[in-house]
Amino acid sequence: MVGNQRSKVASYLSVVGVIFVCIIAYKFATRTIDATYPDRAQYKCQPEGGRRDPSDPSITRPEGVIRVIRLTDNGEFVDRCELTEALYDLACDEDPSIYGSRRVCRKESVGLPKLTLLYVHGWKHGSDPCDSDYLNFRKLIDSLTVENLGKKNVLGIYVSWQADVRWLPWIFKNISFWDKKAVADDIARSGVVTGIVGSVAAFSNSSRGRGDQFLALGHSFGARILFSATSQSIIYEANRSHPGYARGTYKPIKAAADAVILLNPAFEAAHFSFIDGFRRGRKGPGFSTAECTRGKIEDWDEEKFAAEQTPVLLSISSSGDYATRFAFPAGSLLAFDFSERQRTTVGNYCNFATHVLRTTNGDESDCRPQEPSQTTNTFKAEGLCLQRKNDVDRYQPNNPFMVAETTSEIIEDHNDIWNDKFSRWLLAFVKALERRIDETSEPARR
Repeated sequence: MVGNQRSKVASYLSVVGVIFVCIIAYKFATRTIDATYPDRAQYKCQPEGGRRDPSDPSITRPEGVIRVIRLTDNGEFVDRCELTEALYDLACDEDPSIYGSRRVCRKESVGLPKLTLLYVHGWKHGSDPCDSDYLNFRKLIDSLTVENLGKKNVLGIYVSWQADVRWLPWIFKNISFWDKKAVADDIARSGVVTGIVGSVAAFSNSSRGRGDQFLALGHSFGARILFSATSQSIIYEANRSHPGYARGTYKPIKAAADAVILLNPAFEAAHFSFIDGFRRGRKGPGFSTAECTRGKIEDWDEEKFAAEQTPVLLSISSSGDYATRFAFPAGSLLAFDFSERQRTTVGNYCNFATHVLRTTNGDESDCRPQEPSQTTNTFKAEGLCLQRKNDVDRYQPNNPFMVAETTSEIIEDHNDIWNDKFSRWLLAFVKALERRIDETSEPARR
C-alpha cells in the first residue's frame, strides 16, 4: 500500500518536473533564439557599425512610405535611428533653425499636410517584410498614398516587437499566448510607445492647425500596448475639455493621436473603466432592460459631447475571436484574477459596448446617418454599418469613446482583421476620419 502511494507521488513529481523543465527550456529558447538586443544608445541616434546617418544631407525626404521601429522584449529600441528616420521624414520641411538644417525635403512635399498612420502589430507577428500584418499595413498605406497624391504626405509607422515564436511548430504556437502577454506588458510599462506616439504627434497632429492628421492602430496585444500608451493622454484631454459645470457640453476632445483604433484588443475591461465613465447621460429612446445592463438608469441629461466631436477611440471586437473570448479568461483565472472585468477583455464585456458593426440589409434607408459627415454615431460603407446602440445603459450621442461588437461573418477570428470586406470598410472609415478632422481643423487653419 505504502509502495503504491510512493509510486504515485513519484509519478506526480516526475510530471511536474518535466513540465517545469519544459517551461525553463521554452523561456531560455525565446530569450536566445528569438532574442532581440537593444541599441546601446537609447536616447539619441548614433550611427555606427555600417548604419547610415539619418542626418546625411544627400537624403531627400520623406523617403518611402513605411518606417519600421523595432522594440526589444523589455521595451528598448533595437535601433534608435529607426525612430529618428521617421521623425526626419515628418520634420523635413520644418523651420531649420529649430530642428536643424541638415535635412532636405522633396519639392513636391513642401507645405503639404501630413497623414500619419502608426500601427502596433499583435500576437504571432513581427517585422519580417513577408509578415502578413506588415504586407497588409503596407497595402493600406499604399491605398491612402494614391488617394492623397499631391494633397498630403502619407507616412506609415510600423511598430514591431517579438510577438511570434518562430522556432515552434505552428500547432504549438498558441502556448505562447501568456508569455507574449507578459512581454506586451513589459513594453507598455517601459513607456517607449508613449514616447513614439508623443514624438510623432508633435509633427503630425491636427491640433497643429495645418491639416495634419495622426491615426494610431493596434491589434491584439499590440492594441494592449497602444491603449496603455495613449489612454492617459486621452483621459487628461477629456477632463481638460469638460465644460466645468453640470449638464454642459464638452469642448471637442483632441488627444496625442487624432484617433486610436483597436482591433480585437487583448486587454482587461477593468483597464477601460475610467474611460467608460465618460459615457453618461440619459437613456436611449428605445431603452429596455438589457441582459447586461446594471445599476440605476438616470432619465435626465448630464454632460453632452459637441456635435462636431470626432471619434477619439474606437475598439472593434469579433465574437469569432476565441483568443480573447476563451484563452484570455482562462489565463486570467490561472493568474487568480477572479473579477469579471479583470478576466474579460474590453470587447467581450457587454456593459461597455456602445456600437454594433453589422452587415447592411441592402435597403438604401438602412443605416442612414442623421448627418452625412457624422462618424461617432453611424457610419456606413462597403456594405457594413457601424451604429450606436439605442437600448443600452448611458446612451450618449457623439460620445467619442466607441466600443463596437461584431460577428465572425465580418471578422472571422482573432487574426482576420485584414480580410477584404473588413479592410475595405476600415479604409473607408479612415478616409471618413480624414474628412471629419479636416472639417473641424478648418477654422484653426484660417
